Amino acid sequence: MLCIEKCLELLEVLEKIFQQAVGASEPCASKLILTAESIVRLYRITVPEYHQKLLQTIPQQVALFHNNCYYLAHKFIDWDTECGQNLTNRSGFVREAEALKVVAAKIFTDYVKSQIDQIEEIMKDSKLTGPTLDSLHPATEKCIRQCLRQHELLKTVWQKVLPYSIYNQTLGKILDTLCCQIINSIVQLEDISSDAATQMGDLLNVIINRGSNLFTNPKEVNLLMDINDHWSDGKGPLALHFKCGELKTLIRALFQNTDRRAALLSKIQEY
Repeated sequence: MLCIEKCLELLEVLEKIFQQAVGASEPCASKLILTAESIVRLYRITVPEYHQKLLQTIPQQVALFHNNCYYLAHKFIDWDTECGQNLTNRSGFVREAEALKVVAAKIFTDYVKSQIDQIEEIMKDSKLTGPTLDSLHPATEKCIRQCLRQHELLKTVWQKVLPYSIYNQTLGKILDTLCCQIINSIVQLEDISSDAATQMGDLLNVIINRGSNLFTNPKEVNLLMDINDHWSDGKGPLALHFKCGELKTLIRALFQNTDRRAALLSKIQEY
């Protein structure tokens, strides 16, 4: 899960305030906690307002803001668990942490809904209507491929940013919208010619093939990370048993051709 550098800097400031509060007298600690609450509240309110346009239109910014808020909230709750028993009047700090997650979830959900609405709008022009289907209209394939390109754009900007479970769940939800649009149109047809059925079958295979490539396998990602760690710039245990070329050949045989595999292969060099 990636976070913006400025978010991490903010986290450092808040951690210092929290640690100071733990070692301070009660009146001073209360003021420090209130200061931290105010900073978090200001972030929660002003960032969505100041970056409203970006958070409505740029998927990478939506994902990063989502990560920032959830990571901040996670750290706040960790601090409260570790040190909170030494503080009084900290309930507002915990509430602000939960409020961050609510804001992040709403902005992310709103953006996903806009993507679903866009899929539905595109498919209105797919020409999959009428009592019969003698042949597939060119607009049908055009609309479906346009929707798939939209999915692949989201993959490009989200796959390395969002947590794997959220990424897969979200892409699955958007892809499900496309599939439901097609299925609902097909089942309403009273008659489909054999030619149209063959054409539609070919098009559905395109969706299956391109759709399956959208998703991230966490196990595969973890294995690639393990290989990278064990290679460790030619200094790890793998380097004792494999030459650079041998390891690259093994990786190509074991893993599909993905951006993550390509990134790992580029890191493995002779040392």
